[in-house]
Amino acid sequence: MRIKNLVILGFVMAVIFTACKKDDDGSNDPFDAKYNDLSVSENKANLEDAGIDFINTMEQMKDADAIKVAQSFSEKMNGGATVQNALTDRIFLPVRLLQDINSGDANPEEVLNSLKSTLEDPVEIDLESIWLEMVGKYTWDPVLEDWVETELTNAIVFEFPGLPEDTENTATLTINNFQWVNITNPISDLETVFYPLQLPTKLHVDLKYEGTTLSAFDFSASYQSDAVPTSFEVTWTVDAFSFSVKLTHAPYHDASVKYTFKHNSDILIEWFVAAEGNWTEDAINDPDAEVQDIIQAANAHFQIMNIKVAGMVDIQPLANTLIALDEQDDLGNVTDEQYATQTAAAINDNARLVVVYADSNEKIAEAEAYAYYDDYYDEWWVDMRFVFADGSKVDAETYFSTGFGGLVNEINTFIAELNTEYDLGIDPIEY
Repeated sequence: MRIKNLVILGFVMAVIFTACKKDDDGSNDPFDAKYNDLSVSENKANLEDAGIDFINTMEQMKDADAIKVAQSFSEKMNGGATVQNALTDRIFLPVRLLQDINSGDANPEEVLNSLKSTLEDPVEIDLESIWLEMVGKYTWDPVLEDWVETELTNAIVFEFPGLPEDTENTATLTINNFQWVNITNPISDLETVFYPLQLPTKLHVDLKYEGTTLSAFDFSASYQSDAVPTSFEVTWTVDAFSFSVKLTHAPYHDASVKYTFKHNSDILIEWFVAAEGNWTEDAINDPDAEVQDIIQAANAHFQIMNIKVAGMVDIQPLANTLIALDEQDDLGNVTDEQYATQTAAAINDNARLVVVYADSNEKIAEAEAYAYYDDYYDEWWVDMRFVFADGSKVDAETYFSTGFGGLVNEINTFIAELNTEYDLGIDPIEY
C-alpha cells in the first residue's frame, strides 16, 4: 500500500505547521539561526529540562489564591437564585474555569478549548437588554444564603466571603467596561439565527481579595458590518500566570492567531500561526479550487519554555509538485523508490522545520524528509528526521525513545499528585 502525496502534503502541513512568510514580528528569524556549540546530548538534556521546568511551574497553579477565591464565588453563585441569567454563564466563564481546575472537573485542554470557543462564538442574545437588567451591586447575605441587590448603573459588582473561614465579605468580583456593537449587515446565515444581532467588543472582569487583584479578564474585539471578525484579543491573569489570545483578520486574505501562556514574564507555552490566501465565499465554493488556492502561504511556531519549534511550507509549489508526481504514478511512470525519493525532495525544497532556543535564537536541530525502505512491509516510505550540528541524523521516534526518563518521571509524579488531591484517576505515561 502506498501513501499518496496529497496525504503526505496534509501530514507536512499538520506537523511542520503551514507555510512561507516571516514569523509574527520578523525579529529573531529562527530560519536564519546558527547552530549552537553544545553537543547533541547536551541539547537533548536541555529539552528534557525544559519539560521538567514546565511541570514544576504548573504545580504552582494548583495553589493559586485566585482559584480558592473563585471556588468560593462559584459556590455562592450555585446557591443564590437572585442573579441566575444567561449572561452570567459567559461573563463568569473565567471564574468558573478556575473553579473547575481546582475541583478537577476540567483538564487544561478542556479549559483552553472552552475559553477559545466562547471568545470566538457570537453571543446569541440581546446583549444590551441583558446587561441593563444585570447591572447592580450584589452582596452575599449569610443569613439569607443569597445575594442582596442594590442599585448600580454601570457595572456588576459582587461582594462575598473570599475563603471558607471568612465571616465577612472579603472578596469582590467586578464586571465593567462591557461594550457591544450592532451588526447592520449580517451575512445571510447569521441573519436567520441572531436577532437583534449584537456582538461584544469590550469586557473587563476583576477578582480581588482584601483589595488585592488575584485574577483579571480583559476582552476586546472588532467586526465588519456583516459580523466577520477583524480582530479580538483577550488576556486572563491568575496570580502570576497569564493566558492571552490575539487574533487578527484582514478579510479574506490574511489572518493570524497567537496563544500565549506565561508565568510572570516567562513563556510557558506559545503557539502562533498565520496564513495568506483567498478564502472568500466565491473562492471556497469554486469547484476547481484546491487547498493550495485557498491557503497559499503561512507560517507557525510552537514554544515550550525556552524551546521553540518553527516551521514553514511554501504550499503552492509543494502541492503542485506532489499532484504532478501522483499523476505520473497513476500512469505507472515512476517506481516506488522514485516516488518516495521525489516526494522527500519536494518537501525539503519547499518546507523547513527548525528547533531553536527562544532566548538566544541558536539552532538545536533542523528536520528533513527522507525516503527509506521498510523490509518488514516491503514498502518505500517518507519520514522526518533531525539533523544536528555535527551532521548526525536521527529519526524522531529513535531520538525521543531514550533519554527523557526524567521528564516522564516528573509528569507521572504530577499526575499522581493530581489523582490524590482531586481523585481524578489519570493513567501515568508509559515510557
